[in-house]
Amino acid sequence: MTPGGIGTYEEFFEILTLKSLHRLDRPIVLYNINGYYDRMKALLQHTADEKFMDVANMELCAFMDGPEQILTYIENYRRQWTQTKE
Repeated sequence: MTPGGIGTYEEFFEILTLKSLHRLDRPIVLYNINGYYDRMKALLQHTADEKFMDVANMELCAFMDGPEQILTYIENYRRQWTQTKE
C-alpha cells in the first residue's frame, strides 16, 4: 500500500488482522516512500515489545523502499504460497 491517510491505515490493520487470524495468506507490503511508514513500523514494534501483540506479527507484513524490491517480494511470496497449496 502506498502512503495515505486514516482510511489507508484502517485497511492495513484490517488485512493485518485477517492474516494474523490465518483467514488470509497473501503478501502485505507497505511502500515506504521516503520513510513514510517508519513510525508505523516503530509503533508495531513498540506494541510487540510491550507484549500487546505477538512479535511474530511483525513478520506478517513488509516495509519496502523500492518498486523492484516489492515486486520481487510479491513474486517470491506467490511462488511459496503456490507450492504449499500443491
